[in-house]
Amino acid sequence: MALTKTADLICGDFVTGTADSIFRLNRGGGANMRLRSLTLQADNLISLNFPGLFRIASANVITLRIGGTLDVQANQQAGVYQGSFPITLNYY
Repeated sequence: MALTKTADLICGDFVTGTADSIFRLNRGGGANMRLRSLTLQADNLISLNFPGLFRIASANVITLRIGGTLDVQANQQAGVYQGSFPITLNYY
């Protein structure tokens, strides 16, 4: 995911759910996997010396890397699993 800067934005927290959040990825036909413990890393940010606040640097784009733990069961059906989860960016 990339966010493009169109103005001088001051940003706060990115929110991907709580530590306990569990998201389901579905294949269809009843097959699913759990995605949990989401983590987020953002590039191209400048800290503003206040906890949780930052500014988008000069390249005008924030790149987000999202990871988590994928629970794959024994004999999990092969295929393409899809799902979604919210990401909230608070900006000021």
